[in-house]
Amino acid sequence: MATATLTIDLDAIAANWRALDRLTGPEVQTAAVVKADAYGLGVTRVARTLAHAGARRFFVAYAEEGAAVRQALGPGPQIAVLSGHCPGDTEMIHDLDLTPMLNSLEQITRHLEALPGHPFGVQLDTGMNRLGVDGTGLPRSLAATGGILLGSRYHFDLTRPGVGLYGGLPYVAAQPVVRLSLPVIQTREVEVGEAVGYGCTWVADRPATIATVAAGYADGLPRTLSNRARLWDGDVACPVVGRVSMDAITVDVSHLAEVPRALDILGPMQGVDALAELAGTIGYEMLTSLGARYQRRYQERGA
Repeated sequence: MATATLTIDLDAIAANWRALDRLTGPEVQTAAVVKADAYGLGVTRVARTLAHAGARRFFVAYAEEGAAVRQALGPGPQIAVLSGHCPGDTEMIHDLDLTPMLNSLEQITRHLEALPGHPFGVQLDTGMNRLGVDGTGLPRSLAATGGILLGSRYHFDLTRPGVGLYGGLPYVAAQPVVRLSLPVIQTREVEVGEAVGYGCTWVADRPATIATVAAGYADGLPRTLSNRARLWDGDVACPVVGRVSMDAITVDVSHLAEVPRALDILGPMQGVDALAELAGTIGYEMLTSLGARYQRRYQERGA
């Protein structure tokens, strides 16, 4: 099999939600942010896992994302749309019982005229000058994952954990969620002076065994990882040599007693934030960029 395997631990996602929920008081509701296809991990399975864990309110970016969550969960849970009530959303908001978080006077007017009596929220501008209106007087929600960790002063009525559910910083106590194993599709013996990869950016200064693994920047592993990242055979690090290309990454495995069938680029030895730092980005971008070509395997007890 030449397709990389992305393993997603649903039990870890549920455990992370429950742990973050326990950090708040009983009067505070803990929601779950599942926008961007649940941070790239698959909203259908993730939303159902979180609902089973106890989440009853979910946040998405757009109404179309809300449709996918409603299809996964059925009636009952509240699905809040952070982009608000945009032109063309009225029918979907009504039919799927979505709750728009209104961001402007224009949206408030549109919603009240088109769907009088339909639930809504108001998103306040907290100073970032992105989305939101000025004002107060409704149930308040400020804290995403980082705000939850700051303590009860920031919890208000509702918290909205997102990246912490999926094993990302700043929630350092999170259980790891993703493992990305890249299959080795070829090995080559490289002699001194021979180059590896586009642009000849790595040249062997000793005889080396180079493994080519099946993934690249088309799969969300950016070119900035070239000659910087490490893949792992268990607890043994194997450096990336040469440039990351569209479909392949080359790795020095000279020090391994035996070339494995696959090497991990995400897993116990290297989490999403560590890999993101090597790439010069953040864990959020790394997670949501994981490509559609991966074979996705979901782990949960009894499955």
